[in-house]
Amino acid sequence: MKALMRLSPVAVIAGLMLAGVDILLAAPISFMYASIIAMIVDHYKFQELLDAALENLKNFLIVFLILQLAYAVAECFMATGVAASVINMSLAAGLSAKTVAVAALLLTAVLSTATGTSWGTFAACAPIFLWLNHIVGGNIALTIGAIAGGSCFGDNIGLISDTTIVSSGMQEVDGLLLNYPS
Repeated sequence: MKALMRLSPVAVIAGLMLAGVDILLAAPISFMYASIIAMIVDHYKFQELLDAALENLKNFLIVFLILQLAYAVAECFMATGVAASVINMSLAAGLSAKTVAVAALLLTAVLSTATGTSWGTFAACAPIFLWLNHIVGGNIALTIGAIAGGSCFGDNIGLISDTTIVSSGMQEVDGLLLNYPS
């Protein structure tokens, strides 16, 4: 019975989302429900739960900073005309509907390996390649998969990575040691 009670906050957030409640409202409701369940089932005090939540929130600050920088770069690309220039050069080079996904995969893999950020690569390349895909009439699902796959590929094989930093920080492990061979 305790196991079902511990899983019930997942059911609450799923139910709220399926009912059409906005995530900005569903998440705090589910969090408060989860806190009440933890106090009832596991006999936690409210202050203990609040301290744990604030401690975990510290680990997400780097995530927010990385995302802000990634989307700021993408917005700069769009506002300064870099995206339009890249698209014009791609069309002049003969990129077609059959090759747009391949080009997206290769370019995002190289870019994410060089920069160490899957989020930044996705944010910078997705608008360009999706716009280009629309122009040449390529397969949207294949292009999105290529962008995501290339972004994650380079991020995972790089020596330094934003996701490694975030996940190791949350687990309190030195993330830089994880990507270097012993």
